[in-house]
Amino acid sequence: KIIVVNVHLNEGNKESKRMNEIKKIHEFVETKNKDIIILAGDFNATPRSAVYKFLKQKGYTSCIKEIQKKEQYTFPSTNPKKCLDYIWIKGDNVDIKDAIVFSKPKATDHKGIKVTLDIK
Repeated sequence: KIIVVNVHLNEGNKESKRMNEIKKIHEFVETKNKDIIILAGDFNATPRSAVYKFLKQKGYTSCIKEIQKKEQYTFPSTNPKKCLDYIWIKGDNVDIKDAIVFSKPKATDHKGIKVTLDIK
């Protein structure tokens, strides 16, 4: 059983709002019968943020960091200077096989993330 959540947390200088949002999402998915959780999208949170630290503390793995050994800049799509977008996974029956950042700058203001997972 897999739960996939598409995330777009509050933007700007509102870390407390983002923390409230991610805590509610985490509480919701934890109440469900599941083997794997995938959280993906625009978290509006850098790797130094409380949101990022919270997800790591709760056992989630950032797919990009796992494969590329560091987070990649995703915003803005043209000449990115910030890492705000992630695909996080949690579960024992899943392996990350590949993770890349890609871009079509005219399509969106963020780069996309593509992940290949091996689900057992």
